[in-house]
Amino acid sequence: RIPAVLVPYPYGDGHQRANAEAYGRGNDSVVVEQKDLDAQKLADILMKRMTEAENKKKNPSFQEPRGTVNSRVLLADFIEELLEKP
Repeated sequence: RIPAVLVPYPYGDGHQRANAEAYGRGNDSVVVEQKDLDAQKLADILMKRMTEAENKKKNPSFQEPRGTVNSRVLLADFIEELLEKP
């Protein structure tokens, strides 16, 4: 999950907003209309998100997300193992 502040392109048929909302739901992101965004609003959003992240880390049940750094290497090794089997 990659948190983000998403500012959809304000013109067109609304597909940018729909895409931003769909991405935002699964990625801990905030969608803000361009007309509503200024430096203070952006600072407020970022401070709120940073505070929320720090509070999550203070929770005793919090665990850092684990990702596989070498996923390509592991996948290649797995495929090689499959190819070696009779």
